[in-house]
Amino acid sequence: MRIALIGIGTPHGDDAVGPLVVDALAAEGLPAGVHALSWCRPPELVDALADADAALLVDATRAGLEPGTVHEPAAQDLLEARPLSSHGLGAREALALAEALGRAPQHLAIVGIEAGETSHDALSAPVREAIATASARVRARLAEWIAPGEEARHA
Repeated sequence: MRIALIGIGTPHGDDAVGPLVVDALAAEGLPAGVHALSWCRPPELVDALADADAALLVDATRAGLEPGTVHEPAAQDLLEARPLSSHGLGAREALALAEALGRAPQHLAIVGIEAGETSHDALSAPVREAIATASARVRARLAEWIAPGEEARHA
């Protein structure tokens, strides 16, 4: 199975958390078949999904939760709800476009980290503290998708 692990975001404050989680996981080593892409912006998402059987998106969200809350919105809820992203063209619109173009993966999951401050250069304390929780959540989801016995590769 080809899995795309995609960190969506910009380098502005808490919006950077998705790519930072993906970079940290890639540095630790990812299972075979997992391709990490960080610093992806929603317009690039359609192409990033093209060859994937499954995709796991990691992104800062604005869902009305406490900053630093790690959650997994259902992909269908994301497609039907108001955008959870602060991006002009959000993940919701990019996923809908991928679906319309026949580029959507068979399996899709989202790990969201509720953003606090996006106008500063550094992560807020609650979001920085959530990186470990988000990383564990991503690893658990990847383990559900990967066949037993596959070895981790180290970057």
